[in-house]
Amino acid sequence: MLVPKNLIQGNSLLVHQIHTGPNFSGEEEARYFRYYCEDVAIQLSGALETTLWDRIIPQAVESEPIIRHAVVALAALNKSRIDAGLRGTGRSNPHHQYALVQYGKALKKIRDALNDGVKDPRRSLMACLLVFCLESLQGYQTSASNQASAGVNLLQRWCIENRGTYAHYHAIEEDICHGLSSLDLQALLFLDTRSPRLHRDLQETAAEVLRWRPLILENLKNCYVYWQLIMRHCYQYV
Repeated sequence: MLVPKNLIQGNSLLVHQIHTGPNFSGEEEARYFRYYCEDVAIQLSGALETTLWDRIIPQAVESEPIIRHAVVALAALNKSRIDAGLRGTGRSNPHHQYALVQYGKALKKIRDALNDGVKDPRRSLMACLLVFCLESLQGYQTSASNQASAGVNLLQRWCIENRGTYAHYHAIEEDICHGLSSLDLQALLFLDTRSPRLHRDLQETAAEVLRWRPLILENLKNCYVYWQLIMRHCYQYV
């Protein structure tokens, strides 16, 4: 896959900045993070332009230990899957073992953070997206779907608490909200254990956003985002 030169340069600069700082515990963490920036982020971004995986999340690694451990775990797990396909090493692969250690650290920090309440919804939403990816890569689709529901519920509660004007959406980057929108569709289509009352709240919110968001489909990304809004609104009735 050909990667834009400016993306490589931007990620290389970010890796250099973080590697020279005190955040990484060693060269191994830095190496996996570099692999995430140069390979994994591109795979996660897909065909549509987004800053979530190659800019927002790597920048959060510098200041958020939760995100750092989850990103390193995701990179190590992806490396493990590639090696398993090439050599048939399976879960005995050292990349897989390292991924589990980092994933465990991320989950512990997530639990500790949530015990004090959701004080940083932006960080929590990014963590939820990364956990969803980690569970999916390991083949735990039920757990991944539960993470999708948890992330959407978190965003929904945050929106209700800040209701009054949609200017509050600017506190969380649009691309993070789009990522959570994709997770909502995952939960709706695979395994949805949310209550009928919450579905009614989600229906009202989706309808409100549809009325508020101007119907300007000037590029493929806007078409995709608006299509997601319509699908989420319709699937709530299912």
